[in-house]
Formats: sequence, C-alpha cells, structure tokens
Amino acid sequence: MSAEKLRKVLKEGKFFVGSDVTFKKLKRGEVKTVFLASNCPDGIKEKIKGYEGVEILSVKENSYDLAMLCKKQFNVNVISS
Repeated sequence: MSAEKLRKVLKEGKFFVGSDVTFKKLKRGEVKTVFLASNCPDGIKEKIKGYEGVEILSVKENSYDLAMLCKKQFNVNVISS
C-alpha cells in the first residue's frame, strides 16, 4: 500500500525531499503524508511522530533507493507530500 502511494506522489511531482524541509512544512500544516526510508534514523522518526494528523508510512526502500526514485544525488531519508 505505501509503495503504491509513494509511486503516485512521485509521479505527480508534488513532494518535498528531506527532513529539514519536511519539518518546516509540518509546522505550517502543509504536509499530510510522510514516507520514511527503512534506514531512517530513530530521532527523525520520533520527531515526526510528534505531529498529529500526519500519515506516517515506512517504505522498504533504504535512503539510497529513495534517492534514486526521486532522481537525487544524495541519500533521502524522508519524503513528504
């Protein structure tokens, strides 16, 4: 299920990459879904879980694989939309 949602978000192109941007958008209430890489650090996971009304989905891909899916040249732990 989460893989299908991730593909849909990536196809639409309406997503944010990285924990810093995601936290800023979470504070503004602009994020509804957060995808976490399988090797995402626990500190980031716990901090995101502190926000209510946000769907948090863990994907089986690691940060390197998420970077490839997003066509980024750096590891990606968090994708949000």
